[in-house]
Amino acid sequence: MDERLRRYYLTALGIEPWCARWPLPGAAPSPESPAEPVMAVQPDKPVVSKAKGATRPPPQPALEGQGVSLDAVRQALGSGDDTETAEPAVEEAPETDASSTAVAAQQAFAAMIWHGERFSLAASAAGEFPYEAGNRLGLNILRALDEAVQEEAIFFRWPPFDNPELPGSDDATFEYVLERLMRGSPSRQWIILGEEVRTAVASALSSKGHAVVMSSEQTLGELLAEPAAKRSLWERMKPLVGRDRSQ
Repeated sequence: MDERLRRYYLTALGIEPWCARWPLPGAAPSPESPAEPVMAVQPDKPVVSKAKGATRPPPQPALEGQGVSLDAVRQALGSGDDTETAEPAVEEAPETDASSTAVAAQQAFAAMIWHGERFSLAASAAGEFPYEAGNRLGLNILRALDEAVQEEAIFFRWPPFDNPELPGSDDATFEYVLERLMRGSPSRQWIILGEEVRTAVASALSSKGHAVVMSSEQTLGELLAEPAAKRSLWERMKPLVGRDRSQ
């Protein structure tokens, strides 16, 4: 770079040019001082960069009584590194109102349902156990009451999806599915096992003219794991043996 142009840039940036007048140990030799004083002189031709077709306008001299504009210096240097980059705006996610969840979606439970001639059984299927063992236990409970019952249980899970916000997890769908299940009960008399099932369906059964003749907090999983729980349940079910449908 031409020494006069270099010193002009330094002066415009507020940097005082300095050159050693005699050799210093370990320092590069100083360039020869120009024969004439350093002035804000505009070159005759614009500075052309090595890139083809790219030109850079020459630096503009400062007027008397005015300082050198920083924009003019940046334009002369052709650098945009000092330009601050605006940070991208971050949009905050809206807060979810917990009260917007449907009431039915909060009544999470799973049940297996059997229909007999005199009783219908709705038992909690909470926990992990073999489906075949749970189905056989429900059949045996009703058969102990001299019931002729279907061979397969109806599995009812609520909400139907893991995400309760998905369509089909509202109160209207819950009532529709439950009403279809109640239509399969000829006697409208129910035995309910599991507190979560009783809480979810007892009021709906009563509103449709059905009756809960017996309920227990024991679930199918607990009955399968504890033989003593089966004996306790049977003691409570004995009064139902031979009970007429009209009672």
